[in-house]
Amino acid sequence: RQSILFRLLADWIEMLVATSQLLPEVRPKDAYIRKAVEFIRMNYNQRVSISEVAHIVGIDRVYLSVLFKEILNVSPQQYLLNLRMDKASDLLDNSQLSITEVSYSVGYSDPLLFSKMFKKVKGLSPSHFRARLKRDSLMGLSSLD
Repeated sequence: RQSILFRLLADWIEMLVATSQLLPEVRPKDAYIRKAVEFIRMNYNQRVSISEVAHIVGIDRVYLSVLFKEILNVSPQQYLLNLRMDKASDLLDNSQLSITEVSYSVGYSDPLLFSKMFKKVKGLSPSHFRARLKRDSLMGLSSLD
């Protein structure tokens, strides 16, 4: 019985080693970024600070910023801003929410700040963006250039 047990353990260890060699190695840097991005994507509609993200990930805020710039080519703040504005664009296109409601939905408590940031990122105010989407859909165009 003991020899059968040892043989099973040896086979099991051999299988684990073979399986681990098939999996791509995950660098700690990538794991930090993946965890940070996941947290931001789940919480973009709330008040999120980069210090909070760094704390959740378990690294220093400055190091998190360095990793974002190194791996994603943007700062964590810019990543969050871009995500919020992309979500806002979807809401402006696919809902009857007011611009104030859209701003709250993407984590802004100040609709004027939201409008300012939206225009900075998208090049149009939210109301002009929505109007252009409606005009383009009436003309049969599929998206904004």
